[in-house]
Amino acid sequence: MKKGFTLIELLVVIIIIGILASLALPNYLKTRQKSYSAEAWTNLGLLLKGAKAYYADHGAAWTSSIDLLPVEDPNDASGGKFTYTVTPDGTTVTLLAVPKAAQVSRVGTTEYRLVCSSCNLSAEQITRNYCTGGGTSCTSVGG
Repeated sequence: MKKGFTLIELLVVIIIIGILASLALPNYLKTRQKSYSAEAWTNLGLLLKGAKAYYADHGAAWTSSIDLLPVEDPNDASGGKFTYTVTPDGTTVTLLAVPKAAQVSRVGTTEYRLVCSSCNLSAEQITRNYCTGGGTSCTSVGG
């Protein structure tokens, strides 16, 4: 009696593995994209808190330099997928996370924008947007 598997048995196993992989891959990609999105939103929230602390500590003055904020600069993170900027304009602060050029194939081209209007005032409003097309088409998201 011969030991081993027949060609048919091996093909059936390969087909089953292929089917399972085709079912799992979309879920994996979706989960990976959610983790990139969570990274961007978390770092933008951190930068907003740092900008507010800087505002409170420096006599109601904003800064566009992330290095001056009392938080860790997410741009310095090893393996970071986004470039972060802070843009103050009066009482409005806009924080932006743009995918690094080398990461676009993984992360996509979606920009994440957090805008704090009337920042540090009693009527403060925070809006979060996903932007595509270089920031020309934005969709507001909750929270």
